[in-house]
Amino acid sequence: MKTTEQVLHEARQALRDATPKRFRDHVEEQQFADIQARADRVFQASAKAIPAPGDESAVEYRVRLLRSLQSETTLARTDLSAVAADAAMLEKIERRVYDEAMATAHRSPTLREIKTETATGTVSEFVGAKRSWMGAFSSPAIISPICVDGVPQSVPTIVS
Repeated sequence: MKTTEQVLHEARQALRDATPKRFRDHVEEQQFADIQARADRVFQASAKAIPAPGDESAVEYRVRLLRSLQSETTLARTDLSAVAADAAMLEKIERRVYDEAMATAHRSPTLREIKTETATGTVSEFVGAKRSWMGAFSSPAIISPICVDGVPQSVPTIVS
């Protein structure tokens, strides 16, 4: 015997399957591709997968992408759906959210790779603390016989 929750879940799934998908023309597909291209670098740096477009407009998709990064910025309490109607304001907020999310990624204690496809191949860029992987290969500072005002000084070990 099925529970009420299972029956509701099956009914919702059947309704979703029965709802016709919105057809997008070439221009709309290009808009979605441009939105994803702008967001891709930021999502990679934030170690998040960029969500695929659903049955929504380009503006709704932009707002959904911004909401997933919004918590990492100073705009965490901004109501993006209120701003979505004003294209110029949405553009400014989008730029600011992406810039602040990238700044957060640069301060991250872990190193993350950002891959970008160019005409000549794949380019890798890294954001985050370089020490996260370099620390395993560096030797500790040693106490040297060099003293300044009677205090031994730590000097870095240089291996050539």
